[in-house]
Amino acid sequence: MKQRYSRLDRFLHRAAFSNLGLQKSAADIEDRLYARRLCKVDITAPVFVTALPRAGTTILLEALAATGTFAVHTYRHMPFLLTPMLWHAFARRFQVEGPKTERAHGDGIEIGFDSPEAFEEVVWRAFWPQKYLSDRIETWSDADEHSYGEFDAFFKSHIAKMIALRSAPDSSNVRYLSKNNANIARIPILAKLFSDSIVLVVFRNPVDHAASMLRQHVRFREIHASQPFARRYMADIGHYEFGMNRRPLNFPRTAERSSGKAGRRNDVGSGNAVAAPAMESLERWLAYWCDAYEHVLAGPLDRVLLVSYDSLCEDSRLEFRRIAVAAGCGDPGSWDAVARRFRPPTRYPDKNRIVGADLLARAVELHRRLLRLAHRESGFARQRARNTCGKNSMRMAKRP
Repeated sequence: MKQRYSRLDRFLHRAAFSNLGLQKSAADIEDRLYARRLCKVDITAPVFVTALPRAGTTILLEALAATGTFAVHTYRHMPFLLTPMLWHAFARRFQVEGPKTERAHGDGIEIGFDSPEAFEEVVWRAFWPQKYLSDRIETWSDADEHSYGEFDAFFKSHIAKMIALRSAPDSSNVRYLSKNNANIARIPILAKLFSDSIVLVVFRNPVDHAASMLRQHVRFREIHASQPFARRYMADIGHYEFGMNRRPLNFPRTAERSSGKAGRRNDVGSGNAVAAPAMESLERWLAYWCDAYEHVLAGPLDRVLLVSYDSLCEDSRLEFRRIAVAAGCGDPGSWDAVARRFRPPTRYPDKNRIVGADLLARAVELHRRLLRLAHRESGFARQRARNTCGKNSMRMAKRP
């Protein structure tokens, strides 16, 4: 972060994020300036990739973006994310190419100006600042429906702008794709806003996933302590998953423990009257994993395709074809090169020994449920396979 951002970059970033209300007002002007172009855009079957962080969503986002089917946020849309067309009109004359560099996560993923990234959360943060508390992010519920109208109009206009930029002059074959970890708490809202949406929810082996999140949390705590601008940057774009910015999504079970309604049990559901583990505890992260995916399974799943990242790495061709068919990407037969992007995630087998037995049993059973559902063809996936890929692709999409 420090190496990539010049003084001018940092000035523009601070100017853009000092007041999101100004960006929203500028977006209204943008609506009027590009009204003719935007009215020709049809928003059809947007695809939302979500999960807890460290599930493999970045690789999946890159693989789907590489198919050429989608409009997606990239680093070129920074920092004026809410006014993508105005910013593009201004910045395109100054665009330069640059080498890819490894991102701050230290996981080998290289990024450049045109790499897809998770910037959609800025839109949500601009309309619901009251949800973003100092120590947590409150989840959305039916009680928030009175606020959907203004957000709905803005969000759909924003998506139309993304599609228009990607597909001018013809937008008929381009759809919107986003990666947003926080959307794991908002799947019912997405289904209401976009009745033909597809939500890809990615998950990993729970202990490996929790250990990976803990490792990144410690890494980013050190980065944020030494690089104040890196901390500000991540907070401004709504990345509160790790480090000194850490604000967990307040899932129902998470809120129950935090408020003491769980009978002063620890975070792991073991029944022991002990204090909740610190954020550096693997048990805290594993309990959070359970909270998140139990919340997913408690909601509507008719627009959801569950994706096991472990299965995706073990049989990349078959699993990515299944995802591609569900996402309506056309004929997936030519995307074997894309499927080779997926590499087995890091394993942490020894971590099972330091996790409470009750919590581990809870996580293992939840993981089994997720796997069963992931390997069961969803109704919308079957229908999309018939509509977009025909009988041959339908056979590829089914598991043996």
